[in-house]
Formats: sequence, structure tokens, C-alpha cells
Amino acid sequence: MKTSIKQKGWGTLSLLIMVVMISACAEKKKPAHATESDFDYFSQECNPGHRSGIVGGKAVKAYEADSNRSVLLIWEDAKGGQHLCSSTLIADQTLLTAAHCVNEAVKMQAVFYTDVTCESGYTRSQHAVAVDKMLHHPEYQTDISKLSVFDENIDLALVHLARKAPERFPIFKISTNPEQLNSDLLLYGYGVTGTFEKDPMLLRKTVIKRTDANNEPNIMFNSKALFIDQQSGTGLCNGDSGGAGLMDDNGELVVVSVNSEVFNGNEFDTSTDLCARHSKSIVVHHYLESWIIPTMAQWGQNLK
Repeated sequence: MKTSIKQKGWGTLSLLIMVVMISACAEKKKPAHATESDFDYFSQECNPGHRSGIVGGKAVKAYEADSNRSVLLIWEDAKGGQHLCSSTLIADQTLLTAAHCVNEAVKMQAVFYTDVTCESGYTRSQHAVAVDKMLHHPEYQTDISKLSVFDENIDLALVHLARKAPERFPIFKISTNPEQLNSDLLLYGYGVTGTFEKDPMLLRKTVIKRTDANNEPNIMFNSKALFIDQQSGTGLCNGDSGGAGLMDDNGELVVVSVNSEVFNGNEFDTSTDLCARHSKSIVVHHYLESWIIPTMAQWGQNLK
């Protein structure tokens, strides 16, 4: 029986939760990092091609005030494949991102620019910073095939820059009480605009309203995760992993969560755009005292 989650709200998601718990293999989900194979981002200065992201989002230009709210990570695996993720600056040499963005990385660079095409003005020598340390949470499970999307998997990582980030990039504070904030969710990321699209590497932004036109919640805190209903046409997609979910706390944007994955409830449904269904982010403050703060201290870094 097909049922619209939008029509039934999160009550239908409860049915999806039950299905996932009974049979984890019935879930279709995807860590949201994308692969680019036609260009070497570690040796060439910029991409000579053209780019068209956050689903339903607006492109952010280099001259705009919020062009510095997310940092692009480009990483290479042991086979030479190049991938991308998003991240957020939480100290002058520390980025917060997702664990699956670093667990297979053999080298990485951080791009402090909104676009990597030559026509945008980007050059690797000027706008990219090498990464010299990467560490994911020790309890992150790399094999997600046996996990339900509602199982706890600490998809968090810290990235240390070889030198300080550009001064124009703000250092974000991590919220310790996001569940209490009466704010919409602001998302920035470098991902594609849909599962079947191939338009990553451009910074985009969107706002997820707390409720839809029918007063149904679009975002839901569930234990240590944040779930987003993306069926209204806005949300996360491949390449947005590791980026932050930001909320307003008395006029200051603070980090609430780290983007982790997109999913639906049917592994046999290959026609559906996963990015038009639901996504999961990790609520960060649960891991501050136990892991983030001690790890950063070892690097000589402190939170804002």
C-alpha cells in the first residue's frame, strides 16, 4: 500500500520506522558524498567546465554575505577516486564534517570558495588549504548495510587544516540546546540538486521551515538525530554530507547538526529521487564533552 508521508505527516514515518526496524535490508539509503572523475582537483588550478547542491536551494555567489558559511572538502580514496563533502569551521584550523567523508580518505583539501570553475575566479593555490589530520568518531560504524537509519551511528568527524582558515570565514558555535530553539533550519552545501543530477561543487543554500502549510512538522528531533521531510522540494542531497544544519539563537547562527544521509523505505525503488524523500543529520551537542572537545584539545584547538 502506498501512502503519502506528506498527506499523513510524521505518523506515516512511524510506519516506515517499523518497517525499517523489522527488516533493515528493506531500507534504501545513501551517504551523501558525490564522486567526480573527469577532473583532478589536487593538481589543476580550477575546473574549466561549467556548473549549473542543496535541493530546491539558491546558489550562493562569492560576493554575497553568506558565501563563507560552508567549506567544501575534496578528498581522494586509495583507488584515486575523488569525492566531495561539505563542512563547517568551528575553530581557526578545525572543520566539523561527517565520518563517512574521512574514513576512506587518503588525502584531502578544504576549499574556501563558493565554486571551483575557472570562470568563477577560483584557483586552487589561492583558495584551497591542505588538510593534515582527519579523525572520525571512534564509534562510527563503516558498514551501514546492517543498520536501520534510526539506529545510532555517530557519523561525525573532525578535520585539521595545515594552516589557519581565511579570516573572512566565521567560526561557528555549537548549540547545546537545539531542541529548545524556535528557529527554522538553514542548510548550506556543495551537493547535487537531485539523485539523478550531476551538478555538484557549487555552494547552495535553503531554509527548512519548522512546519509546512498544513502545520505538519518538516523537521523532527529523534534521540540524537534530526530528520527532515524533503518532499516539499527542499533539503539535502549527495555532496551535502558533513555540512551543518544551522539555527538562529538570539540573532546568532549556531551549529545544530551535521548532514549524514538521505533515504526512503524501499530498496527496490530505483526510480525515486532519494533526495526528494527524507534525510538524517547527527545532532552534535551530544558528543561535545565526550569526543569533540578532548580531540580538539589534542590539536591545540578550542571551541568558540
